[in-house]
Amino acid sequence: MKNRKTFLSLVLILLCTFGFADKLTFGGDNAYPPYEFIDESGVHTGFNVDLMHAVSRAAELDIEIELGEWNLEVERFKSGELDGLIGMAVTPERQKIYGFSIPHNALHMVIFYRDGSRKPSVNDLKGSEIVVQRNGVMHDYLLENSITERIVEVESPLDGLKLLSAGTGEFGLFEKYQSLYFAKENEINNLKVSDSTVFERDYAFATAIDNSVLLNKLNKGLLLVRESGEYKEIFEKWFGSANWFEQNKKALLWSIGILIAFIFVLFAPWIWNYALKGRVKARTEELEKKAVENENLRAKIRSLHDIAFKMESCIEEEEVYDLIVEAATDILSFDYYSLDVVEGDYLVAKR
Repeated sequence: MKNRKTFLSLVLILLCTFGFADKLTFGGDNAYPPYEFIDESGVHTGFNVDLMHAVSRAAELDIEIELGEWNLEVERFKSGELDGLIGMAVTPERQKIYGFSIPHNALHMVIFYRDGSRKPSVNDLKGSEIVVQRNGVMHDYLLENSITERIVEVESPLDGLKLLSAGTGEFGLFEKYQSLYFAKENEINNLKVSDSTVFERDYAFATAIDNSVLLNKLNKGLLLVRESGEYKEIFEKWFGSANWFEQNKKALLWSIGILIAFIFVLFAPWIWNYALKGRVKARTEELEKKAVENENLRAKIRSLHDIAFKMESCIEEEEVYDLIVEAATDILSFDYYSLDVVEGDYLVAKR
């Protein structure tokens, strides 16, 4: 019995080790540059293609890539004919039926419109005639959110851009950088991009939802490619360093936020101590000033008491008058010009 258990354990280990000895087939879009496409020489190329080759080497997987019409590739994937897709936008609905690796990129979905039209916002999409790629993430977005029933479905973003350019539809919803690439390569010059992004989506490898072993291997390979610096080389080859921030701004902004929080925590005690010292100093100066004022007031009160005491021994009015003037000018700091005294029905200026 013990030998039998040992044998079964060895079999399981061997199955895990050689579970992907056979070639895996991943699909993709044959017309989705610069992510995945077939060039003029018939070669499969693009960011996703290069990245999958790098990941398969790092994870020691034998992966063959087949590119075709996106709609057909998705159907092949659903039917189990393909082991996965080299690039698929991650949505909550898709996560219910597919397995996704950690994101390897981000897609920026924007509104394209014809030059001369008013610049649209996301609110303008409601009820409008919109051109999208069939079974694409923007197609799903329109259906899931009941944006409009007037949907013009096309096989590829390039077909959609050409239709929109020729006057079909009011707007087109496509990935920003890929569509700008298409427009430049095909000299489509009468389309513009709105400033507002409809949404951003993580972009990842897709597998069957229950194939966790394959997902783990893909994630491991992707992490190794990132750590080695090969990911950045592939990224800059297809997008250039100019777009590095926007494509990775989520991660960068998180990093900046963490750095700011760390700096704040590090210097917060010093800042608080400095501010507290300033407040204590100001309060001390205020109290010292009030103490001086109070002492001056007490001195004036004592002087007035002395004058009042002197008045009790005065015999002549002139003496009283002089003491009053002294109190007014020297103690109370009044300006002295003259003192009027009532004599009968008149005020008489004494001085």
